[in-house]
Amino acid sequence: MARNFSRWVPFEVDLGGLDESREPCLTGVGNTGRQFASYNLLSVEADRITYDSVQNILVATGNVVIQDESGTRRSNSVVFHVQDGRVEPSRQNH
Repeated sequence: MARNFSRWVPFEVDLGGLDESREPCLTGVGNTGRQFASYNLLSVEADRITYDSVQNILVATGNVVIQDESGTRRSNSVVFHVQDGRVEPSRQNH
């Protein structure tokens, strides 16, 4: 009998940065030109990204590019609540 263990694998928020050549660099995130975050099907790139792991809040500000299953869109800033594989935008400032 096969068991489905996927429900016990937690989704994680991955954070990193992009250097001047737009190549990913995972160390020294604060020293990079742009920052990125990914969670499940969500990918966010912005000038600054912070994540509060206690409240599961992802905040992106400055020239934000959002990619998810619905496509690509841009914003000045956005706040997401991320938990249990779901992403819920709390607010978005165009």
